[in-house]
Amino acid sequence: MNVLERVSNHYVPKFYLRNFSTNKKNIGAFFLEKNLYIPNTSIKSQACQDYLYGEDGSIEEMFSKLEGQAAQIIKQIIETQSVPDRNSEEHHLLLLFMLLSEARNLKSADSISNLIDTQMKVILKMKLEHGQLPDVSHETLEKTSFSHEIPNLLPIQSTIKIYPVLLDLNCCLIINKTDRQFITSDNPLVRYNLMYIRRNYHLRGYGLGNMGIQLFFPISPNLCICIFDHILYDCSVDTNGNIIVNRGKQIDELNKLVYLNSYKTLFFNERTKESYIKKIISNVRHTTTEIKNEITVLGDRDKKLILYSQRKVDQRINLAMFSINKEFVNMPLPLHMGGPMRPHGMEMLENEEK
Repeated sequence: MNVLERVSNHYVPKFYLRNFSTNKKNIGAFFLEKNLYIPNTSIKSQACQDYLYGEDGSIEEMFSKLEGQAAQIIKQIIETQSVPDRNSEEHHLLLLFMLLSEARNLKSADSISNLIDTQMKVILKMKLEHGQLPDVSHETLEKTSFSHEIPNLLPIQSTIKIYPVLLDLNCCLIINKTDRQFITSDNPLVRYNLMYIRRNYHLRGYGLGNMGIQLFFPISPNLCICIFDHILYDCSVDTNGNIIVNRGKQIDELNKLVYLNSYKTLFFNERTKESYIKKIISNVRHTTTEIKNEITVLGDRDKKLILYSQRKVDQRINLAMFSINKEFVNMPLPLHMGGPMRPHGMEMLENEEK
């Protein structure tokens, strides 16, 4: 790895974006803040930030090694249209890579940075109000920003530890047989929970150990890895266990999900037209960029409670390929923030507490 690559940390791997490209060098992009469609831009210049993982290069080096392995696994998936065998080394590496794609990106970094800044200011404001910081003014505090050198560090460390929570879930491919193409984004792993949405079960996050969890990870214009709770959901699959989609509207809905989960940029094949992207993003409210709304501060002058929940896609998406099994349609749902847990997720949680 050369010095330039160490400086500019790609939080969405270049090899991953190349799988959406025709010439393997350029890709289409749509920048949400500017409402700007670019049909052809260099992959090298996208989804990267200087020193996002610190200046010593050790985390970037770790990602480089993992990406080399993941690139081969995903290449094999694309060529064979089949996912690795459950509990194989390739299966473990794929799950780890997918979850790290969420933990390592800029949205995660900005979210954690905002949490750190808010926590520090709440603590210091309480000290100010109690006269414990006589040399600091409220104006100075408001102008000061607090952050961590590597804001993603905790999510990255946590992901490496907890990714096995997904091992009990079904892993398959959604194979696109339509004239549409899958798009992806700067936050490529999509968490969703159709059961939560159908039951209006709000204020709960889409925990990886929860019942009803669904993960979508597009890997090419025609393929999307899907991990889901096969006990709670039913879906039609082919003889290889894959979901075949023949209706363009179903791909549109999945692309809408990708858009709603994105942070600042959508990526797609160079041949994807601007009119299609505008169609996908119209009439839906994008909220995952609202980092400030992830935090709620409660309490009085002497006590504060800081509630933090990363923004998620909570809009109703028509995922016609999934149905909720009858025994779970009206099951009682807990009122606590943890939500209903799968047995495997509960077992991992109990083992961690021992």
